[in-house]
Amino acid sequence: SLEKLHSVKYFFTDKTGTLTEGRPALTDIIPFGTTEKDVLAKAYAAEALSSHPLAFAVVREAEFKGIKKPEAANFKSERGKGISVDMDGGIVLAGKPEYLTSNGVTDGGSPEVIEAVEKLEREGKTAICIAYGEKTLGVIGIADQLRADSAEAAAELKRRGIQMIMLTGDNSRTAAAIAEKAGISSYFAGLLPEDKERIIREHSSLGVTAMAGDGINDSPALAAADIGIAVGAGTEVAIDSADVVLS
Repeated sequence: SLEKLHSVKYFFTDKTGTLTEGRPALTDIIPFGTTEKDVLAKAYAAEALSSHPLAFAVVREAEFKGIKKPEAANFKSERGKGISVDMDGGIVLAGKPEYLTSNGVTDGGSPEVIEAVEKLEREGKTAICIAYGEKTLGVIGIADQLRADSAEAAAELKRRGIQMIMLTGDNSRTAAAIAEKAGISSYFAGLLPEDKERIIREHSSLGVTAMAGDGINDSPALAAADIGIAVGAGTEVAIDSADVVLS
């Protein structure tokens, strides 16, 4: 694998936890007809049952503000779209606007909601809509800081004639903001794990590929690349799927 690395033509990288520090923090709460505390409490109910890195940001903020953990059950996840839980006889939804509308929330795609989502995404944040019953309660924004050496690494790869390509499940606006900060000109956004794998396989016929990542969602792409590079602090699945592990 180390011998192959010097021949790499396409260097793919995940965003969260690879280019960024992997310590996302809740930065914004935009309520609609309710309080910020109510939005955070409902988000807490759903995200406390999730293992996604962004969920931890919500849990930390709720615990910091002394919000009592709500009783919730029947956790469901629709990969890449959103999650839901049962709470106090109603359903809490947390996810993208289209996830809300597809689950019966009529105002999930309203101009007010879309405007809030797009504002946060232009700032390079991940926007999550929170709904309860059939009403959108608000939108929360979560940001993850770019690693201090990500831009330097991107510049070095470019100097060596290696094309760096970011692969992320985030939307195009958030991806564009992070890519610009890192100095990466090529990226694919809104991807599911199988999309990352497909893109890497498509490039494999054009040159040697490498993929760097740290999460469960990265494991198919790590396995598909000629050289999979896992961040040592990442998940066991990612590490097991990689050829090289950075400690």
